[in-house]
Amino acid sequence: MPSTNFALMSIDDLREMPAVLTSKEAARVLRVGVREVRLLVDTGQLAGARVGPRKVIRIARVALLALLKIRETP
Repeated sequence: MPSTNFALMSIDDLREMPAVLTSKEAARVLRVGVREVRLLVDTGQLAGARVGPRKVIRIARVALLALLKIRETP
């Protein structure tokens, strides 16, 4: 994913994010640290999945938008 300044994104820009984000990308959108994103996922406040042998976190765009209370339109 190209370097994007998520802090300056509009709601339409948020809807055009990749379908799946890394914890670092999600942290940029939420303007929190990666540890906070991990905590949100581990406590079930943000739906995410740990995948692969390194258990990296992947977060669906719809889950991130739901946390922000932004509806995704078709």
